[in-house]
Amino acid sequence: MRQQLRQTKHSSGFTLIELMVVLAVVGFIVAAATPSMLSILASNRVAISANEIVSALNLAKSEAIRTNQTVTLCKSSNDITCTEESQWNEGWLIINNEADHIIRTHSEVDEQLGFNFRTANAIEFKPNGFSNINGRFCFKNNYDESNSRAVIIFRGRIRTEKRDAADDCAA
Repeated sequence: MRQQLRQTKHSSGFTLIELMVVLAVVGFIVAAATPSMLSILASNRVAISANEIVSALNLAKSEAIRTNQTVTLCKSSNDITCTEESQWNEGWLIINNEADHIIRTHSEVDEQLGFNFRTANAIEFKPNGFSNINGRFCFKNNYDESNSRAVIIFRGRIRTEKRDAADDCAA
């Protein structure tokens, strides 16, 4: 009988102090990871938008070669016609000039992005695949300017490159 009285109860839970320590560590890890996660999201937003314009440029070029007709990528705010007074970040469309046929449209670019193409209002691809102009589209995220990308067009050749924050993309 005495043996039964000496048995002590063993706790099978956490103490309040242990729980508070675990919550503090988890809170610290979440606080440290949040800025880096925002930077990753900003970088992905820039990459997605750059890939969208590369896709549009490649489609315009391939359609020009396939149809043996001039195809234009131009800025458009209404998804129906090319509009010179609009900005590239308002949207664009791909149109077959000779057939007067809209191939594809793209609506507004994410408003958190800085996006420009200062060279021209439109890019024409000839049936041989060459473009009528050389230039570059520039993207930067307004959250983190180091996440910038440029899409370069040179005689119909399209490529992307990462650019530094000091580059104002004026040319």
